[in-house]
Amino acid sequence: MNKCEYCNNVFKTLKIMIQHQKRAKFCLTKQKKQIICESCNNISYSQNDFESHQNNCITFLKSKIRELNDENKDIVYYQNKIEFCEKQLVDKENYYEKQLIEKDNQIKHLQDQIVSITKTAVSKPTTTNNINNKILNMSILNLDNEDIKSIINDKYNLDVISEGQKGVAKFAANFLLKDSYGNLNYVCTDTSRKIFKYKNNDGDLEKDMNAQRLTNMLTDNGIFNATSQITKDHWTNEDGSIDNDKFSTLFCKTAEINLLKEDNTIFKNELIAQTTI
Repeated sequence: MNKCEYCNNVFKTLKIMIQHQKRAKFCLTKQKKQIICESCNNISYSQNDFESHQNNCITFLKSKIRELNDENKDIVYYQNKIEFCEKQLVDKENYYEKQLIEKDNQIKHLQDQIVSITKTAVSKPTTTNNINNKILNMSILNLDNEDIKSIINDKYNLDVISEGQKGVAKFAANFLLKDSYGNLNYVCTDTSRKIFKYKNNDGDLEKDMNAQRLTNMLTDNGIFNATSQITKDHWTNEDGSIDNDKFSTLFCKTAEINLLKEDNTIFKNELIAQTTI
């Protein structure tokens, strides 16, 4: 006897009873093996029946479509987020790459400055030494030399006067401030403070601030008288009258020279150009 333990039905063979237990809805209910569809509450008594039902359950299929749509939205959201993050990474890479290029340029600029400063530092002692050597080797300059008067009488002329104080500075540099070899023995050593140096009769270096001693040397040795005589001869006609054109051409430059003692600015500025080494 083959009796079902769930519903008490009797079967001829064991095989028939097992088939009964797997398929008979009544027996399956007794076994509590029913499967309920969560979408429509339909009851199935086997997994195959349940799956077959879901493949045709409209409510279930609609819910699946909604889930897939929601999942797709999530996918789109995360795709957009990934793209945004990737763009931020690219922007940051570009920014840092630009920063690195700027840093490299700054480093190169500083390196070039260091090289330039180093070259300047190396060359300065040589330049300074050369200047010092020239100053030390200068000939003696006697600013009280009585020969200055004769030089003014021989070399000072209308061409010098026509340039005013600038012409006087050029005249002094060419005829009074050079030794017999044509080397300067009176030099500007500080252009900003207008300091000039020369060797006195004892061979010692002396400073001439604003070229004042040189200015006095010129004025004390007849530069004013020479200017007056030369210009007077130039603009005075044979009958004693004055040539107004010649007078007006030279008057301002003559007046400028005659102000040497009071204001020698033009004179010393040109002297700087003539005597700086």
